[in-house]
Amino acid sequence: MPRLRAALIILLFALGGASLSAWGDDQANVDVNWASLGEQAAAQGLPVAILFASADCGYCERLKQDLLHPAFQGGKLTGQALIGELSIHARGKITDFDDERIRAPLFVQRYRVFATPTLVLVGPNGDPLGPALVGFADQDAYAMELEQALEHATAQMRAPDYRNALARRPH
Repeated sequence: MPRLRAALIILLFALGGASLSAWGDDQANVDVNWASLGEQAAAQGLPVAILFASADCGYCERLKQDLLHPAFQGGKLTGQALIGELSIHARGKITDFDDERIRAPLFVQRYRVFATPTLVLVGPNGDPLGPALVGFADQDAYAMELEQALEHATAQMRAPDYRNALARRPH
């Protein structure tokens, strides 16, 4: 697979209109507006899953092909999260959750990504909703860990103190 030039792939499976075939397709490389994705997640009451990957990561491809694609295609994860992907090697600027342009490496550093694949569940504002899922070896174990992480993230987002904190934030 050739290196991803723009290094950003957005997947809006929870919106129902996205195609799984776009994942990994060079045509799908766009500058993701994370603020817009966060707004969509807030409107739907969903967390955002950020998959940090790299083009030369075999485990990243296995995670996507063996677990994430089939889970969204089969409807198991649809409606549980919006998901986007960012290469840890991305350069240039991206639109952050606060609608500001920042350098992609700063975005990666914020979530303390040190290995790929790393999946981070965040709220609509980009704040982490639990520990990152790092690596991929066993499909069944990862699926269970992801399910638990999604349940935890969703519960956190539904907590009154979380919703109150979001409401007090300037837009």
